Amino acid sequence: MTNTSVGYAHLLERADIKALPYIELNPVRANMVAHPADYKWSSYRFHAQESLDLQSELWQPHELYLKLSRQQETRAKRYQALFKCHIPEEELGRIRSATHSDMALGNERFKEEIEKLTGRRVTPKKRGRKPSQMD
Repeated sequence: MTNTSVGYAHLLERADIKALPYIELNPVRANMVAHPADYKWSSYRFHAQESLDLQSELWQPHELYLKLSRQQETRAKRYQALFKCHIPEEELGRIRSATHSDMALGNERFKEEIEKLTGRRVTPKKRGRKPSQMD
């Protein structure tokens, strides 16, 4: 698993539905396509469909997506609505920073839980020298 995919996993695990549009909009921000539905490898088409006509063995809906509604049509409309809001640059910066540094993004309780589950540090170390020990 690459740092980027680990970072994306941390984003999704923070139980924030805003992480899904961030991921889906990456090809749009990279000027590869005009809309996430146009990107061949995007799951947007599956998430945004109002019926379940489109299927793939590669696509499994994330639990955050399923929590949008019990009814597919309502769930799809709510998912589509997520893309009508602009993600502020400050939030994009926080997401990118966490993703590129392989750190968790969320509150302290969430970060502690991820560290326990994974057995690895997901928060930055304190900067500077260690304080000297006084005898």
